[in-house]
Amino acid sequence: MPRFVYNAIDQGGARATGEVVAADQISALDLVAAKGLTPIDLRTAAHSQPWWNRDIALFGEAALKPKELEAFFSALSAMLMAKTPLPKALEFCADLTTDPMMKPLLENALEKIEDGLSLADALSDGSPSFPERLVTMIRLGESSNNLGPVVKRAARMLESEARLRGEVQQALIYPIILLSMSVFVLSVLIFYLAPTLAPVFASADTAPPTIIAIMLAVQRATATDWPLILVGITAIGVLGYAARSSIKTLVHALFRWLPGYRKYTSKKETLLLCQTLYLMLSSGGHITDALRTAADATGNQSWRAMLTKANQGIEDGQSLGEALLGDPRIDQMTSTILKTGEESDQLVSVLGPTIATLQVQTSQMLSQTVKLLTPILTLVIGLAVGAIILSTISAIMDLNDVVL
Repeated sequence: MPRFVYNAIDQGGARATGEVVAADQISALDLVAAKGLTPIDLRTAAHSQPWWNRDIALFGEAALKPKELEAFFSALSAMLMAKTPLPKALEFCADLTTDPMMKPLLENALEKIEDGLSLADALSDGSPSFPERLVTMIRLGESSNNLGPVVKRAARMLESEARLRGEVQQALIYPIILLSMSVFVLSVLIFYLAPTLAPVFASADTAPPTIIAIMLAVQRATATDWPLILVGITAIGVLGYAARSSIKTLVHALFRWLPGYRKYTSKKETLLLCQTLYLMLSSGGHITDALRTAADATGNQSWRAMLTKANQGIEDGQSLGEALLGDPRIDQMTSTILKTGEESDQLVSVLGPTIATLQVQTSQMLSQTVKLLTPILTLVIGLAVGAIILSTISAIMDLNDVVL
């Protein structure tokens, strides 16, 4: 929503200036009048930041960082549980963050709350957009007059997701180092060793071996056509970013054939589903709202389709267990527990221990998958780089024939 700068006169006749956020000028004038001011000038606000500090999104709107969301909910939870008034708690969170996207979002939300909006409406009506599932949780907490505990549960859920995301990132460190070293070795061969050997073959009027010829071609192309190569890499990066959703779906489809990946995905997505169910149901939400929120939260297209179908089944009269039980994508033990908890009207009670168990199982599954994939990846990369090095050594040995 646009921001408007106003000049006004207060009840004492003093001049007052400020900014309001509104859908149009009429709404902005109403907000100024609600402050007890008489507006004398109103205009659209200019950008408060220089262009080099603004957030730019090439495709779609910029997204808030997960770590900033986690920090915001943790801080807000602590303030609300300490009985701090919401405006003061939100002001504290805005002062605490230094993120260039989160800070103005919270400052705008604070202004809207002071103008009478709810926290959910204030956060959902900003740029960049606040995740819909978190807005839904906040709205449930406000409607049930239970915002503090709901925000606390959301903070714990985000902490759990951050911990799992950190484990995945740590698991990728070794493969990334391995790939980096492989690229370094190949670069030395292409840009140093191959040009050194080329004059020997040229002086003997002999064609270099195939592997050396390929390296020399790559080296010449890089030296002469680097602008085109740079443009091509940039274009591929931009197109890849634009099609990141389709690429992510393709990667998931390919990874399904890796050992242990299906089980890990089942545990991880089931954990996300259970966390969302627990948070939504314990806050007074309905199962359909929880499934819709879980579908929006997952990045796995297959799971999104499954949860959407299950949601439709529940709206048609099925129970949660009937809608989910039997689907091979969901963890079957968890599905049985959910069905039992729903039949005994103890669904929220059984979700807590189930989430704790799934967190342990997901971490163990990730560790096992990494232990299995790391040697496989090492073997594949080692064989590829080793074959190139052996071919290069063989070409060097051929120098004896050239010299003789």
